[in-house]
Amino acid sequence: MPRKRMIDPNFWRDEKVAQCSYMERLLFQGLWTFAEDSGVGRASPLLIKADVFPYDTLREADIQKSLAKMENLGMILLYEREGQQYYFVTNFKKHQTINKPSQCYLPTPLPEDYRSTPVVVTSEDKEKISKEEVKLREENGAPARFSPPSLDEVKAYCRERGNSVDPQRFYDFFTEGRWKDSKGNQVKNWKQKIITWETHGNGQANSQGGNVFLEMMREEQGR
Repeated sequence: MPRKRMIDPNFWRDEKVAQCSYMERLLFQGLWTFAEDSGVGRASPLLIKADVFPYDTLREADIQKSLAKMENLGMILLYEREGQQYYFVTNFKKHQTINKPSQCYLPTPLPEDYRSTPVVVTSEDKEKISKEEVKLREENGAPARFSPPSLDEVKAYCRERGNSVDPQRFYDFFTEGRWKDSKGNQVKNWKQKIITWETHGNGQANSQGGNVFLEMMREEQGR
């Protein structure tokens, strides 16, 4: 149930918020407003569009991409229960004072939901982590941290390889799939995925009229 919420003045100086577009900042505020007092809300792009942007012509895909971006920044957590998508606003209770909480009906996240969330390495983190530290993590068998690339990084890598892969199409495809492969596993090397797209013709139909996306998925499932 939507309620009045508070905005901390530090919100405008937050470095994570600074990485969001104007629309994404408004979307983030809308998520607080329509979340239950537990900080949980429905992560349906169609529902969010109707609630937060009733007079705008945003695409559902744009909202889905923005939700994925905010999750990667650690602003929200996305998870699923019985086929329904939900979001949890990180640090909701820290920034919202609720004197008379309403009854909550939506399922809250479980510990495994946090473990399955991709950990983002910011540019500041990358500067702090030396090559020796990365090597030590690998030697100790620590799981590699996955950081989804930006669209600019995808464009740069495609230019570097001189391929015909459409960077926007590649970025949209994996962003909407939350950077998971056809088996539902987290992508570990996005550059390798670009090379795969090179081999399969940029996701276009093949000469026999088949769908290359489907062929790629069948090949992965058969491995």
